[in-house]
Amino acid sequence: MAEFDTGLDRWIRAVQAIGLLSIVATVVAAWSAWQTLIGPHSLGTKIWSIIVALAMVQLAWFSLAFGLISIDLNY
Repeated sequence: MAEFDTGLDRWIRAVQAIGLLSIVATVVAAWSAWQTLIGPHSLGTKIWSIIVALAMVQLAWFSLAFGLISIDLNY
């Protein structure tokens, strides 16, 4: 069957790598939002950085909730 072909392994690993990158990007966005909030920036900049950080938290949640981050290959 085509679903169990090992040729799909690289695509599954790519999705897993994107899931891991979303976790790293969430940490970076949260740190950036914190630095923006404590710095002398405008209110619009502060709100925008919070929105970006919340969007990254949602992406990280999606990656974790749907099992995109794992060590093994599950078909």
